[in-house]
Formats: sequence, C-alpha cells, structure tokens
Amino acid sequence: MKRLGWVLAPLALIGLVVFLSLPWGGKSPVIDLRRLLGARPAVSLLVTTDLDCDWKLDGRPQGRIRAKASAIVPSTLGQHLLEARTVDAQDSWKVVLEFRALEQYVVLIPLSDVRRKRLGNSAAEPGGAKPAAPAAGPSGAAPSPAAPKSISSQIDQVIDSGHYTNLPQPRSLGSGGGASGRSTLSIENRTQYELTVLMAGPAEESISLEPGAVRSVDLAPGSYRVMGRVNASHVLPFAGTNSYSAGMSYSSVFYVQ
Repeated sequence: MKRLGWVLAPLALIGLVVFLSLPWGGKSPVIDLRRLLGARPAVSLLVTTDLDCDWKLDGRPQGRIRAKASAIVPSTLGQHLLEARTVDAQDSWKVVLEFRALEQYVVLIPLSDVRRKRLGNSAAEPGGAKPAAPAAGPSGAAPSPAAPKSISSQIDQVIDSGHYTNLPQPRSLGSGGGASGRSTLSIENRTQYELTVLMAGPAEESISLEPGAVRSVDLAPGSYRVMGRVNASHVLPFAGTNSYSAGMSYSSVFYVQ
C-alpha cells in the first residue's frame, strides 16, 4: 500500500497542474488565482518632451530624454508623480498622473512653455531686458517717419518698372481753355474702380475720381508725365506723356477692357 501511495501522489499532482492550466469558463484558473492573491497588472507609460530633460517617476530617476525622443516604462494602476527638469536645471515641471485602465498612457513634458513663461516674466520685471529705443540720427534725435513719395517719384517708379499699360491719349476739344493762357483737361473715369490720376510737369496734380465721375482740371500748358491707377491689384496702372497747349481744352477717358 505504501508503494501504491508513493506512485499515486505524483500522478495526482500532475493531474492538478494540468487541470489548472486548462481553460475554465473562458479564463485560466491560474489567472483567477493570481488575482485572488492580489497581483497588480502593469500599465504602460510613454513619456516624450520638447526639451532635453532628466525625469523621475514616483521619485525614482528614469534617466534622460532628448527633445522629441520618448521613453516607455511599465507602471501600475493608481496615482503616480512625474517630475522633469531641463539639463541646465533652469526649468522644471511636475504632474500627478492617475491610471485607471489597463492601457498605454502618453505624457508630453511641456518644458518649452515653462521656459517661455519664465523668460517673459523676467523681461517684464524691473531688472529685466527693456525694448530697444529707436536708433538716433546724426543730431542725436530719433529719426522721423519717412516722408511720403512725391508725385514725380511715384510716376517714375511705375515707368521704370515697365509694368504698366499705355496711357489713353487726350482728345482735343478746340480752343476755350482756362484764363490767362492756361489749359483745361476733362477726366472721365469709366472703370468700376476708384481712379487716381497723377500728373508731373510744369506743376504737379493729383486727381481722384469715383467710378463714373468726371472732373475738370485747370493746367499750366506744357508736357506732363501722367500715371493713372485704380484700387485693384490685378489691373496695371496707365502711364505715359501728354502735352497740353495754352488756351486749349482736352478730354481724357480712362477705362479697363
């Protein structure tokens, strides 16, 4: 009988192991046994950063992470403290994490934001950097704003660029110009845009017309460089040279084909 007992005991032990390893209600009894014994399942944590830093999890150093790189460490359910400090020890950040499910969690350490905020506050403090003052001119005074371009220089700029269309030639209306031997020019805007006409010669003139408007201008006779432009960036300006004789009247019509 003793011999039989020695034989049956190992067989019974082997049978128990096989039984526990078999599926039982869709789950292995070994897994349920582990849960009953209180084993805690692992959680995966992926950590990345925007600045080189050294970091800790629950007070335990985890090494250094380079900017835009990442590290993956196992963890457990529950709350955990993550701390990070830049390599130069100037900026730090920490957060309390709570893992409630068996899944991977991702944390971005925003040290760039911490640094920008620190530098911004430093500049705002009395001892911080101050905005640079405007550069002084030869006399020591700050330079004044640039003066607006003259009518002549605006016309020259368009003509020199070569990006313009031919100026419409004025039509002579015969005698009947302005008093004292001056000339009269009637300008009509047949475009759908606001029109500005600049003239540079014996005198300088700037004339603005709404769509459909007509204006009459009294001019000193002579040769004028003329430029017309509308308030539409896709329409090239008009440019060219026109001459006006004393005592004569003229008409110019601007339109966009």
